[in-house]
Amino acid sequence: LTAMADFAAEAGFGGVDLSLDRYDRFDEFLVMVLYAFRMRCDRLGLTVPVCHLPFFMPDPDDRAAMSRFAREQTEALETAARLSIPCAVIHPVVRHGSRCTGRQWFDENIAVLTPLRERAEQLGVTLCIENMTGQPYPGSPGETVYGSLPKHLRALADRLDAGICWDFGHAHLTGVNQTEALAAVGSRLRAVHIHDNDGKSDQHLLPGFGTIRWL
Repeated sequence: LTAMADFAAEAGFGGVDLSLDRYDRFDEFLVMVLYAFRMRCDRLGLTVPVCHLPFFMPDPDDRAAMSRFAREQTEALETAARLSIPCAVIHPVVRHGSRCTGRQWFDENIAVLTPLRERAEQLGVTLCIENMTGQPYPGSPGETVYGSLPKHLRALADRLDAGICWDFGHAHLTGVNQTEALAAVGSRLRAVHIHDNDGKSDQHLLPGFGTIRWL
């Protein structure tokens, strides 16, 4: 991580996005590594305005896995607060379209994300919900992921009083109009993930190296 901070500073970036995807509370050296990274960023004049909470999203019907999910997300949020990171991005709960109606999806997300949003508020961290891709699941033609449209995120963010992270690459795969989507997200926008792809897979290319029309 400290090498990444050096690279970002040398490349002329003013800040970095920290991924806590592999957050492991049983790694006794993790906290020390993260503190060293934060101190290195401070010395280099780099801000750390946002982090990404663990990507792990289990089947909502698996209670043991969901309990682990809540624990790891909470601990990652607490780490973000200790590192003075103001925004934390989280993926919404997703299901196959045939298994859950839009209203059920909304209610389930409110139930899962409310305690995390409340804990984030206590810690002084803004929880930001990220848009997912709307592509069909592999092997499940026609079934799309909930949480891919701006109206989904806006409804969630309004109910939770949370922020939104708009992922341009995910939106491109979904096929939404980016300008209209950002207008719909409106004042809830707190962070963005800017990357490109060919419209077929989530490649995370540099802007201009895919098929997104940026201008």
